[in-house]
Amino acid sequence: MSVIATLPIVQVAETKVTGSSQKQIGFNSLSTLVPAGTNHLIVEISGAQTFDQRRFCEVVVNGDGAAKYHRRDFQAVSAKVSTRYNLDQPVGQGVDIVPAAANEFSGGYLFFPYAFRTDNVKCWQTMGSSLEQRLHRHICAWNDTSAIDSLAFRPWQKTPSPNLWAPGTTITLFAVDERRLIEEKVLTEDGNFAFTDFPADEHHLVYLLHCRANYVNAAYVGDRTYHVINDDDGKNNYRVQRFGGEKIPNNVVLNEKFTEQRIGWSSAIDSPADTFGSLVAIYPEYRKRRFFQPWISQHGTFDKKTYIPVSQENGCWRETSDLTSIAFRPKDKAGLYSAGSRIGAYGLSGLASRHVVGAEGAASVTLDVPAGAKALRCLVVARTDANDVEDRLLVALNGDGAASSYAGLRASARDKSHEAKASANEVGALPGGTAPDSVFGCGTVAIPQHAATDRHKHLLSTIGAAGGRLALYGARWKSTAPVTSLTFRPKNGSKFVEGSVFEFSFADTLAEAGDAAIP
Repeated sequence: MSVIATLPIVQVAETKVTGSSQKQIGFNSLSTLVPAGTNHLIVEISGAQTFDQRRFCEVVVNGDGAAKYHRRDFQAVSAKVSTRYNLDQPVGQGVDIVPAAANEFSGGYLFFPYAFRTDNVKCWQTMGSSLEQRLHRHICAWNDTSAIDSLAFRPWQKTPSPNLWAPGTTITLFAVDERRLIEEKVLTEDGNFAFTDFPADEHHLVYLLHCRANYVNAAYVGDRTYHVINDDDGKNNYRVQRFGGEKIPNNVVLNEKFTEQRIGWSSAIDSPADTFGSLVAIYPEYRKRRFFQPWISQHGTFDKKTYIPVSQENGCWRETSDLTSIAFRPKDKAGLYSAGSRIGAYGLSGLASRHVVGAEGAASVTLDVPAGAKALRCLVVARTDANDVEDRLLVALNGDGAASSYAGLRASARDKSHEAKASANEVGALPGGTAPDSVFGCGTVAIPQHAATDRHKHLLSTIGAAGGRLALYGARWKSTAPVTSLTFRPKNGSKFVEGSVFEFSFADTLAEAGDAAIP
């Protein structure tokens, strides 16, 4: 799944196309629909369209059809990874939608940070896939600072005949659960950030960064975002693998490996007014001091015509000390973030089950899905005993581990190379037995509409080897059965090593919200 959807969420509303096909579905009066105090929105789409080719769906904010939308695509198709951008479009870009076919529904997640503020251009990130056909990430911007009051979603409309949402299409609205906010820091004057509050009752921390660097960088319009763990501001203790796309000066796929404390990108003073970088970073098992502290992030920003980057990064801090602080700053040590920049620290929501591998290791790990769970997500922090520097993570839904039962697509990067290829039931890259000691990979897996009985199951995952290979997946389990369990096992190794963690979380539900979706 996308890292962006690992934020703690509460389900607000859901709409499903029944009977006749529909051109547009979405949600209105958002500020009154969501819980009081909501800042951020996440939308899950599981859909199909009447057009006979896969296309990205359209996003319309506040009914605005003016040429005010900008976007960068980062995608993998077959054996190729590519990136491009478009400016001044009449619609925004959502997630990939497949043609209507028996039991096939695709899509993914859209994340709208600070949806209701009026001092920021509205940028959103996406991750999704048209099942095993195309895997994608986007950064999109609606060049307006108005609060978002409505979101409408349409299948791609540049078709010879009307293109409609097919029956069965389901769109779910979630709010990031502010009850899970541990701490938010807001700059009232230019400065940087330091967090020292690490609750004893949390296993993981998720940071939502909304930042703009306040200095002129001659080489860039934006700037790299650095984290500094336990005041360790030297690069040698950090390993990072980046995978994404930007324009430098041409559209390029980035597959860089770094020895530095970077976790992403933000806008800067030369970026368009009121633009902020959107970055979500997970620090899993931050109290588990058996291994180096891993992390994984996804980010993007709109910064005129220079970069418009969208990326994901995965790495580790090469120490096993207890965490006492995490600070965030621009790359330039003398640089500061602009007043109005803000960062929130969240815990995960809805812990359903958790398995920690013991001293004997584990050939496989099975997690049972709790009845009634919504927006099921699985967090993985693991390493195997494979006789290699890296291994792959396989999944079996309901005990079905046959590769022929799945069709998948992987896009991955390692060092300065990248690839895309078929992946069947593979959902992650992990360190193997010859990787550097104490390195554990991390990432997440999700199955949109996992309990539905009218569709094959769509899997999305982003799992990397903490400074080695970073991989994204879109896949399909060719079954309409509701998912009742996930079983994980190494592809090449014989077992997961001691300390590996597999955990389910899910969304809370607001009973009082009712059926508030608007067709």
